[in-house]
Amino acid sequence: MKTMKRHIQHTRFASAFLLFATYTVGAAEPISLAGDWRFEIDGENSEQCPAALTQKIHLPGTIDDARLGPSNTNAPTLEGPWRLSDYAGPAWYQRDIEIPTAWSGQRVTLFLERCRWVTTVWLNDKRVGSQDSLIAPHVHNFGTGVTAGKHRLTICVDNTDKIPLGKFVSALRGGTWGNMNGIVGRIELAATPPVWLDDVQVYLWQPSFILPDGVGQRMPWQG
Repeated sequence: MKTMKRHIQHTRFASAFLLFATYTVGAAEPISLAGDWRFEIDGENSEQCPAALTQKIHLPGTIDDARLGPSNTNAPTLEGPWRLSDYAGPAWYQRDIEIPTAWSGQRVTLFLERCRWVTTVWLNDKRVGSQDSLIAPHVHNFGTGVTAGKHRLTICVDNTDKIPLGKFVSALRGGTWGNMNGIVGRIELAATPPVWLDDVQVYLWQPSFILPDGVGQRMPWQG
Protein backbone atom coordinates (compact mmCIF):
# COMPACT_ATOMS: atom_id res chain seq x y z
CA MET A 1 0.00 0.00 0.00
CA LYS A 2 2.85 2.37 0.79
CA THR A 3 4.31 1.72 -2.65
CA MET A 4 0.95 2.44 -4.28
CA LYS A 5 0.60 5.66 -2.27
CA ARG A 6 4.04 6.88 -3.36
CA HIS A 7 3.23 6.03 -6.99
CA ILE A 8 0.03 8.12 -6.88
CA GLN A 9 1.83 11.04 -5.23
CA HIS A 10 4.61 10.93 -7.84
CA THR A 11 2.03 10.83 -10.64
CA ARG A 12 0.29 13.93 -9.29
CA PHE A 13 3.56 15.80 -8.94
CA ALA A 14 4.66 14.83 -12.46
CA SER A 15 1.35 16.01 -13.91
CA ALA A 16 1.58 19.39 -12.16
CA PHE A 17 5.22 19.79 -13.21
CA LEU A 18 4.37 18.95 -16.83
CA LEU A 19 1.66 21.63 -16.91
CA PHE A 20 4.05 24.20 -15.43
CA ALA A 21 6.89 23.25 -17.77
CA THR A 22 4.62 23.45 -20.82
CA TYR A 23 3.62 26.99 -19.86
CA THR A 24 7.13 28.25 -19.02
CA VAL A 25 8.74 26.81 -22.16
CA GLY A 26 6.20 28.56 -24.36
CA ALA A 27 6.46 31.90 -22.56
CA ALA A 28 8.95 34.53 -23.76
CA GLU A 29 11.46 36.27 -21.51
CA PRO A 30 9.78 39.32 -19.90
CA ILE A 31 10.93 42.82 -20.86
CA SER A 32 11.57 45.15 -17.93
CA LEU A 33 10.19 48.67 -18.24
CA ALA A 34 12.20 50.04 -15.34
CA GLY A 35 13.78 53.38 -16.15
CA ASP A 36 12.79 56.91 -17.08
CA TRP A 37 9.14 57.67 -17.82
CA ARG A 38 7.29 60.79 -18.84
CA PHE A 39 5.02 62.09 -16.10
CA GLU A 40 2.23 64.50 -15.24
CA ILE A 41 -0.26 65.08 -12.40
CA ASP A 42 -3.91 65.58 -13.28
CA GLY A 43 -6.10 65.79 -10.21
CA GLU A 44 -9.38 65.90 -12.09
CA ASN A 45 -9.38 63.62 -15.11
CA SER A 46 -8.39 59.94 -15.04
CA GLU A 47 -10.26 58.85 -18.18
CA GLN A 48 -8.89 61.11 -20.92
CA CYS A 49 -5.51 59.83 -22.07
CA PRO A 50 -3.10 62.72 -22.70
CA ALA A 51 -1.21 62.82 -25.98
CA ALA A 52 2.14 63.75 -24.43
CA LEU A 53 3.61 64.32 -20.97
CA THR A 54 6.40 66.78 -20.23
CA GLN A 55 7.86 65.93 -16.81
CA LYS A 56 10.23 63.05 -16.05
CA ILE A 57 10.16 60.37 -13.34
CA HIS A 58 12.04 57.14 -12.65
CA LEU A 59 10.09 53.92 -12.14
CA PRO A 60 9.92 51.85 -10.03
CA GLY A 61 9.35 54.72 -7.66
CA THR A 62 6.82 57.23 -6.38
CA ILE A 63 6.14 60.92 -6.85
CA ASP A 64 7.31 61.40 -3.25
CA ASP A 65 10.68 59.89 -4.16
CA ALA A 66 10.94 62.22 -7.16
CA ARG A 67 9.58 65.20 -5.18
CA LEU A 68 7.13 65.96 -7.94
CA GLY A 69 3.91 66.14 -5.94
CA PRO A 70 2.40 69.26 -4.38
CA SER A 71 3.93 70.22 -1.03
CA ASN A 72 2.33 68.94 2.15
CA THR A 73 0.95 71.99 3.97
CA ASN A 74 -0.17 70.05 7.06
CA ALA A 75 1.84 70.30 10.27
CA PRO A 76 3.61 67.11 11.43
CA THR A 77 1.73 65.08 14.07
CA LEU A 78 2.28 61.94 16.12
CA GLU A 79 -0.28 60.01 14.06
CA GLY A 80 2.23 58.83 11.46
CA PRO A 81 5.19 59.75 9.24
CA TRP A 82 5.08 63.21 7.75
CA ARG A 83 5.45 63.25 3.97
CA LEU A 84 6.84 65.99 1.77
CA SER A 85 3.82 65.53 -0.49
CA ASP A 86 0.42 64.18 0.51
CA TYR A 87 -1.05 64.08 -3.00
CA ALA A 88 -3.92 61.66 -3.65
CA GLY A 89 -5.44 61.55 -7.12
CA PRO A 90 -4.69 60.57 -10.73
CA ALA A 91 -1.10 60.70 -11.94
CA TRP A 92 0.02 59.82 -15.46
CA TYR A 93 3.06 57.76 -16.47
CA GLN A 94 4.04 57.32 -20.10
CA ARG A 95 6.85 55.86 -22.19
CA ASP A 96 7.51 54.30 -25.59
CA ILE A 97 7.84 50.52 -25.75
CA GLU A 98 9.17 48.17 -28.41
CA ILE A 99 7.32 44.91 -29.13
CA PRO A 100 9.74 42.29 -30.55
CA THR A 101 9.00 40.70 -33.90
CA ALA A 102 9.08 37.30 -32.20
CA TRP A 103 6.03 38.32 -30.15
CA SER A 104 3.78 38.71 -33.20
CA GLY A 105 0.61 36.68 -32.68
CA GLN A 106 1.43 36.12 -29.01
CA ARG A 107 -0.67 37.18 -26.03
CA VAL A 108 1.03 40.28 -24.58
CA THR A 109 0.50 41.40 -20.98
CA LEU A 110 1.68 44.26 -18.78
CA PHE A 111 2.65 43.32 -15.20
CA LEU A 112 2.53 46.09 -12.56
CA GLU A 113 3.61 45.19 -9.04
CA ARG A 114 2.74 47.14 -5.86
CA CYS A 115 0.43 49.83 -7.18
CA ARG A 116 -2.16 51.73 -5.22
CA TRP A 117 -5.04 51.88 -5.84
CA VAL A 118 -6.36 51.75 -9.39
CA THR A 119 -4.32 51.54 -12.61
CA THR A 120 -5.81 52.30 -16.02
CA VAL A 121 -3.77 51.53 -19.12
CA TRP A 122 -3.77 52.79 -22.70
CA LEU A 123 -1.77 51.34 -25.57
CA ASN A 124 -1.35 54.17 -28.06
CA ASP A 125 -4.80 55.82 -27.89
CA LYS A 126 -6.75 52.65 -27.08
CA ARG A 127 -7.93 52.05 -23.53
CA VAL A 128 -6.91 48.54 -22.44
CA GLY A 129 -8.71 48.46 -19.08
CA SER A 130 -8.41 49.03 -15.33
CA GLN A 131 -7.18 46.93 -12.41
CA ASP A 132 -8.14 47.49 -8.78
CA SER A 133 -6.20 45.72 -6.03
CA LEU A 134 -4.09 46.55 -2.98
CA ILE A 135 -2.87 42.97 -2.40
CA ALA A 136 -2.01 41.57 -5.84
CA PRO A 137 -0.14 42.68 -8.98
CA HIS A 138 -2.13 44.42 -11.69
CA VAL A 139 -1.93 42.40 -14.93
CA HIS A 140 -3.29 44.09 -18.06
CA ASN A 141 -4.00 41.88 -21.07
CA PHE A 142 -3.18 43.47 -24.44
CA GLY A 143 -4.46 40.42 -26.34
CA THR A 144 -2.88 38.72 -29.34
CA GLY A 145 -3.21 41.53 -31.87
CA VAL A 146 -0.34 43.79 -30.79
CA THR A 147 1.91 44.46 -33.77
CA ALA A 148 5.70 44.40 -33.59
CA GLY A 149 7.43 47.77 -33.32
CA LYS A 150 7.09 50.94 -31.30
CA HIS A 151 3.99 51.80 -29.25
CA ARG A 152 3.11 54.46 -26.69
CA LEU A 153 2.21 53.06 -23.27
CA THR A 154 0.30 55.27 -20.83
CA ILE A 155 -0.65 54.36 -17.26
CA CYS A 156 -2.90 56.37 -14.95
CA VAL A 157 -2.37 55.56 -11.26
CA ASP A 158 -5.14 56.82 -8.97
CA ASN A 159 -4.31 56.52 -5.27
CA THR A 160 -7.45 58.08 -3.83
CA ASP A 161 -9.27 55.98 -1.24
CA LYS A 162 -11.97 53.87 -2.89
CA ILE A 163 -13.37 52.07 0.17
CA PRO A 164 -13.52 53.56 3.70
CA LEU A 165 -11.57 51.08 5.84
CA GLY A 166 -10.88 53.30 8.82
CA LYS A 167 -8.46 56.05 9.74
CA PHE A 168 -5.48 53.98 10.81
CA VAL A 169 -5.27 51.43 7.98
CA SER A 170 -1.64 51.88 6.98
CA ALA A 171 -2.07 50.94 3.31
CA LEU A 172 -4.81 53.51 2.80
CA ARG A 173 -4.25 56.39 5.18
CA GLY A 174 -2.85 59.56 3.67
CA GLY A 175 -0.48 60.10 6.60
CA THR A 176 1.56 56.96 5.91
CA TRP A 177 4.04 55.90 3.25
CA GLY A 178 1.55 53.36 1.95
CA ASN A 179 -0.50 56.09 0.30
CA MET A 180 2.15 57.30 -2.14
CA ASN A 181 1.31 57.44 -5.84
CA GLY A 182 3.54 55.36 -8.07
CA ILE A 183 4.61 51.86 -9.03
CA VAL A 184 7.24 50.48 -6.67
CA GLY A 185 7.58 46.85 -7.81
CA ARG A 186 8.30 45.09 -11.09
CA ILE A 187 7.08 46.67 -14.33
CA GLU A 188 7.28 44.16 -17.17
CA LEU A 189 5.93 43.22 -20.56
CA ALA A 190 5.42 39.51 -21.11
CA ALA A 191 4.27 37.25 -23.93
CA THR A 192 2.70 33.81 -23.93
CA PRO A 193 1.32 31.58 -26.68
CA PRO A 194 -2.20 32.45 -27.89
CA VAL A 195 -3.51 29.55 -25.79
CA TRP A 196 -2.21 29.79 -22.25
CA LEU A 197 -2.69 28.54 -18.70
CA ASP A 198 -4.39 31.29 -16.74
CA ASP A 199 -5.07 29.60 -13.40
CA VAL A 200 -3.48 26.29 -12.38
CA GLN A 201 -4.72 24.70 -9.16
CA VAL A 202 -3.49 21.38 -7.75
CA TYR A 203 -5.69 19.37 -5.39
CA LEU A 204 -4.98 16.20 -3.42
CA TRP A 205 -7.06 13.40 -4.94
CA GLN A 206 -7.37 10.05 -3.20
CA PRO A 207 -9.38 7.52 -5.22
CA SER A 208 -11.42 4.75 -3.64
CA PHE A 209 -10.65 1.20 -4.69
CA ILE A 210 -13.51 -0.74 -6.27
CA LEU A 211 -14.15 -4.22 -4.90
CA PRO A 212 -15.39 -7.02 -7.17
CA ASP A 213 -18.97 -6.44 -6.04
CA GLY A 214 -18.71 -2.80 -7.23
CA VAL A 215 -18.66 -1.29 -3.74
CA GLY A 216 -16.02 1.38 -3.10
CA GLN A 217 -13.77 0.91 -0.08
CA ARG A 218 -11.34 3.45 1.35
CA MET A 219 -7.87 2.17 2.06
CA PRO A 220 -6.20 2.74 5.48
CA TRP A 221 -3.75 5.30 4.08
CA GLN A 222 -6.67 7.43 2.85
CA GLY A 223 -7.54 8.42 6.46
